[in-house]
Amino acid sequence: MKNLILAACLSLAIAGCSTGPVDQGTIDATAVLLRNAARTGCIVATQPPNGEPGNSAYFDLAAAAIGTFITQTNYTPGAFQEALMRVDGAALTNQWVQIGVGTLVDLYQLYWSSYIRGQVNGNAYAGVFLGTIQDGFNQCAGRPSAQPAGLASRNAAPKLILPRPIKK
Repeated sequence: MKNLILAACLSLAIAGCSTGPVDQGTIDATAVLLRNAARTGCIVATQPPNGEPGNSAYFDLAAAAIGTFITQTNYTPGAFQEALMRVDGAALTNQWVQIGVGTLVDLYQLYWSSYIRGQVNGNAYAGVFLGTIQDGFNQCAGRPSAQPAGLASRNAAPKLILPRPIKK
């Protein structure tokens, strides 16, 4: 739980506000923070002593839901929250899952209002952010994930990111 709070505080401190065009470095840094928050929240919700292994089913379904959500055109925080809340399962009533999902929705809303809304490349940036949240859930489950387009270099092919070692 402490890691989730630390990740959220760090993310909020770095966020800032954008009034002009957003540079790729800002998008990349924000994406890394979102992936970390997703992975950390998932770990807290699924690992003892506080979390429950049964909660992992929610995050598997949520990762798939994000994949579908990315194909839509409405990337607003409200639509993102709705997509995560539509994921069916008893784990959604677990307090650790609720804390993890709530933190991600709040961070996404903060970054959406700072870096996405009103930007020419807003939907592309939103896709990167949403993809890294999906990657965080996948990494928590021990699945490798593809580095979203735009991270590290716009011209480089996506690289496979191995999951962080998580002792279960």
